[in-house]
Amino acid sequence: MQTLVFWIIFRLLTSALTTLVSYYHPLTALEKSIPLLPLSVFDPTWYKRAFLLPWWRWDVVWYQQILENGYNAIDGTAQFHPLYPWLASIFYAIGFHPIFSLLLISSLGSLGFVCVYYKLARLDMSDSDARFSLLLMLLAPAAFILFAPYSEALFLLCAASSIYYCRRQRWWLAGLFGALATLTRQQGLLLFYPLAWEMWETTLRTWSQFKSNWKKILSLIIIPVSYACWILFRNL
Repeated sequence: MQTLVFWIIFRLLTSALTTLVSYYHPLTALEKSIPLLPLSVFDPTWYKRAFLLPWWRWDVVWYQQILENGYNAIDGTAQFHPLYPWLASIFYAIGFHPIFSLLLISSLGSLGFVCVYYKLARLDMSDSDARFSLLLMLLAPAAFILFAPYSEALFLLCAASSIYYCRRQRWWLAGLFGALATLTRQQGLLLFYPLAWEMWETTLRTWSQFKSNWKKILSLIIIPVSYACWILFRNL
């Protein structure tokens, strides 16, 4: 419950900070033409200006383009890995605004990440130390990215889940989440190395162990295979 409280507080604080920045530094034409104050409570355009358009910066523009038009070989969208916009497209397909769809996925991703992070920390720490480390992480200046409509929250959820299941020696789940992390951001490929090292240390130290546990090795192959599939998709 305390983990959920942390998440709610930082979710609200990040949104409020983004709206405040938009107030002093409006970027889009709608932000410049519609003031935040006085409140236009019954105006849907005001809600869009206050809570969605302040996020329309940097990579959000590209992700929105992917949601609305799909990937294209010549417009630069192919450099963005697919899992994040594909998940957001579920909400976009049922009528949500593209930025709100992206925010939903990143918010759910950040909630999942803080829960998995706490469980992962508890493998090595006391309950109080695990919660304190979570609080310190959320207080870090770069932690705002967990609540922005970018792919980092989803990536960290997948990466932390991969390492958590690796520590629990549930190799197929570790490999699956490693593959999902790779489909979210290219850095997911690097998860192969700590997972392989943990597998070696726990089950593959001798040749006989290696032969009897060869199926476990296949679970790690999913990670580079997922990246190869993405590259093939891009080339097609």
